[in-house]
Amino acid sequence: MPIEFRCTQCEKLLRTGDDTAGKRAKCPQCGNIQTVPAAGTPPAPAAGAPAPGPPKPGGEPSGSPFGPGGQQPPSGGDPENPYQSPPRTAAAATPPSQPTGGITPTQLDMGEVFNRTWEIFKEQWGACLLAVLAVMGIALAAYVCW
Repeated sequence: MPIEFRCTQCEKLLRTGDDTAGKRAKCPQCGNIQTVPAAGTPPAPAAGAPAPGPPKPGGEPSGSPFGPGGQQPPSGGDPENPYQSPPRTAAAATPPSQPTGGITPTQLDMGEVFNRTWEIFKEQWGACLLAVLAVMGIALAAYVCW
């Protein structure tokens, strides 16, 4: 499972392999050099993320972007799932009309999506090549049979 942590300078979410825990790493965005935390350490919240306020009367959390009456997102998650989204950093809640379940909406950074896609392709390029050749073979066989 990769180690996820935030850059102390620019707050970019960084991911690296388990074998890099304790080593020094350079942020690709700002160039800041920092030590990679141990595996299992949750990423630090972003500096701009609002902190949850004291509970209001009636048990409602303050600071919710959806106003009063919101519910807390489910905590925890599957520790064996490398594809789960990072944990929420603030007490953001879902609207009462939306059922609370296992799906939590998150904001995606397209640069991170393309970087991760490229890493997967580099690891699985043989399977990608075989898939392309199989599709071409099926298309050629269908063309010849017509």
